[in-house]
Amino acid sequence: MKCPFTPWRIRGGVLVLLLGLLSLEAKAGFDITDVPPFPSASRPRFIVNSANYMNEGRPEVVLSFRIPYGELFFEEKADRNGATFYEADFNLVMLLYDGNRQIGGDLWEESVRVEDEKETKSRQEEFRKVVRIPVEPGRLRAEVSVRERQSGRGSGTTWELEVPNYTKEKLGVSSLWVAECEPDDDSAIDLPPNRWVLDHSFGEPLDKLCIVGEVYRRETDSPVKLTWRVLDARRDELFRDSAVWHGGTRVPFRVRPDLSSLYLGSYIFEVEVENDGDKARRRFEFQMDETMVSLANDMEQSIDLIRLIANQDEVRKLEAAPEAQRAEAWAEFWRDRDPTPGTPDNEFKDSFFARVRHANEAFGILEPGWKSDRGRIFIKYGAADEVESRPSRLDGLAVEVWIYLELGLRFVFIDYDGFGRYELYQPGRS
Repeated sequence: MKCPFTPWRIRGGVLVLLLGLLSLEAKAGFDITDVPPFPSASRPRFIVNSANYMNEGRPEVVLSFRIPYGELFFEEKADRNGATFYEADFNLVMLLYDGNRQIGGDLWEESVRVEDEKETKSRQEEFRKVVRIPVEPGRLRAEVSVRERQSGRGSGTTWELEVPNYTKEKLGVSSLWVAECEPDDDSAIDLPPNRWVLDHSFGEPLDKLCIVGEVYRRETDSPVKLTWRVLDARRDELFRDSAVWHGGTRVPFRVRPDLSSLYLGSYIFEVEVENDGDKARRRFEFQMDETMVSLANDMEQSIDLIRLIANQDEVRKLEAAPEAQRAEAWAEFWRDRDPTPGTPDNEFKDSFFARVRHANEAFGILEPGWKSDRGRIFIKYGAADEVESRPSRLDGLAVEVWIYLELGLRFVFIDYDGFGRYELYQPGRS
């Protein structure tokens, strides 16, 4: 796919704009938006996240790292008795900076050894590492990288995080940790949670997802009201719920939002706490992944989406599938397009949904990006080889021309209503 930027970079640009809007609308007091780090773009691909809270009277940053065995390069070896085993060796760097000054972290020489070759391809088995770093409040930068010693492959990511001054705030909230919780689990809340979900891209199954955290306050006599909301990318509220907690200066909480009604796209999860007239807010962005696109979840929208790549016979087959067979019919549709059957990845499906995510983030104005004219063209053909743009003028509307040289295609988009919602050119319309 010829694209001058990746979907993750576009997501970052949209998020910067979103954070600007949030800061304009934020009220006085504790109000923080946590920005999840971008996943590593190159291989070996890993997942990492950070969070902060009060531990033993001062703020602490927790960095958590996970890499599936299937992402590592394993070398076949033999022990002294001639028995075969497989080993992956890599250097892991996890660092935390205050400006240019390193305030925590280190380099670790790590090894993973398995006896069965099947484990070297596993996506469920993972290497994990957690680093806890006491810090002073402020704006910090985290850097995490991996370099394999045998293959020489390397990847990394960097991101910023805000550590509030919890002790100076009348009311505050720790980071919001996404975790796996059993539906009836009412046990004590540990931070960091044992089953911390690092990736902020969610999908089926959703029944075990919960949000945990702590409220910090000075006054302890009155109850704490906690309200949680899910907002779309335009900050329109989709749904909310609330509950009341009691406790001392630290009030741990666990909420179980129902995300099953959400479709593919970007959303915001926000927690607001109230105590004696004071309010505090904390939020993070998350994505709903391609597992939310299915015949079982939303048949009409899902079929509308795949019309971009499906022929009429395939569409009719999906529409006619009995309810009990919809899941298998959907899986078969993607299996038929898998260029590497027998492997864990379906590169065609991954590329398709990467384009859908890009369309939602780059072209979503007054409607989901995949439903827009530019979004549908991008999903079907990828990035144009050439893009010509003309801003609006007194004598004409804004125009964008996408040219696909190898395909011999040219698409003209006009911003008819002036909102940036470019539509395919329609002769005679002004």
